Amino acid sequence: VLVCMIGLAIMPTRAQQSPPMLRLHRGTFDGKQSQRSSSMLSSAVANYAIIQFFQPPTIKQRAALEQTGVQIIEYIPDYAYLVRGSDDQFATAAKLDGVYGRFAWTIADKLAPSVLDFVQSNANQAMQVRVIDWKGNVTTTTYRSAQATFDLNQPLAINQITSLAQNDAIRWIEPVGKPRLLNDQART
Repeated sequence: VLVCMIGLAIMPTRAQQSPPMLRLHRGTFDGKQSQRSSSMLSSAVANYAIIQFFQPPTIKQRAALEQTGVQIIEYIPDYAYLVRGSDDQFATAAKLDGVYGRFAWTIADKLAPSVLDFVQSNANQAMQVRVIDWKGNVTTTTYRSAQATFDLNQPLAINQITSLAQNDAIRWIEPVGKPRLLNDQART
């Protein structure tokens, strides 16, 4: 009995545990402590949110999350899911047992780190990008949105890249790399 009491006294409670961290391409941070800037890149993407748990979600917690009506898109380290749904569904999901918090999925979360750096640099240059939709389809030639048609064979200016990122149909924007042949293993 004495060993159990000491063990319970030593075990950290939920309040004492360090908060789970969100590990996104744009950085690692505590979602509740992250400083939101007023830039357009920190704008929330409509119909998407991150639901994060205190600990690895159990099968029961994942099922409860799905029962709120949200669609689970993918897992995000640590202990979070990117979900699609309505604000009411997100609010219900945030109240589930074991949920640490609900956080916005932002425009910056759609940009590869090098594209994000380029956009934040405010450079008067252009960058050639590749667009990936939510189904994983890659667009490298043209992309048509309700506002405009983008020729992805040409480098895009910062305002064009941010305009693309605001589109709900786009999941990811990354730079187009030039393939190069590496023959450093042939000898071995």
